[in-house]
Amino acid sequence: MRYINQPVLCPYGGIWFASELEGNTERIDEMCRQLDSQIQALKGRAYGQHFLPDSPAAKSLEQLGYKFSNRRTYILEDVQDLDKVIAGFSRNKRNKLQKNTVTYSVVNLDVEEFFQFHHLTVLQKKQKLQYNRETLLVMAEKAAEKGCIRIFGVKSADHELLAAAIVVWDDRFVYQLINTFDHDYPDCGARELLTLEAIKQARELGLKLDFTYHRDYLKHYGAK
Repeated sequence: MRYINQPVLCPYGGIWFASELEGNTERIDEMCRQLDSQIQALKGRAYGQHFLPDSPAAKSLEQLGYKFSNRRTYILEDVQDLDKVIAGFSRNKRNKLQKNTVTYSVVNLDVEEFFQFHHLTVLQKKQKLQYNRETLLVMAEKAAEKGCIRIFGVKSADHELLAAAIVVWDDRFVYQLINTFDHDYPDCGARELLTLEAIKQARELGLKLDFTYHRDYLKHYGAK
């Protein structure tokens, strides 16, 4: 069966429109009709992808008969004032952030170290990774060539890895692609420190932060 689907480790896909086309619904509709023709020519059984929240392609394709289901994500729009961002955390998150973080350290990780840690954390929940090692290696290599990836973690004073994340970015957002933590220590504050580091990365780059998924606990970081 031939089909098109959203690639693993890719929270969003095209169509990508040039900025000068913003608001030009006639041209956007025409481009979507061209895409529809290409999809139909493939004689596929299904076409699926995730659009950016503000993509005009979704509405145009819906008019052509494509079916849509709504997805949500949490975003921090303004991360420049770090004190203000932290003040927007819930009391519980602020308390966890203060817990043991004096003795914790944020370190950069290589992709192999991240993969092994993520594998162990999903095993703790008797689950499986949604990607394979080779896919991660290629993604990390290509993103590194473009200078738009960081892999980092939080370690205890005993150098034990407690949490880890991968973030990537474009010219608008830092995307928290994957984050994970040791489920034997869920309340140690490492997750909160990890999220703060992702926020700092977005702040350094002058970008917004997209958590790329919808979990209610993210509102406790002030995200919307």
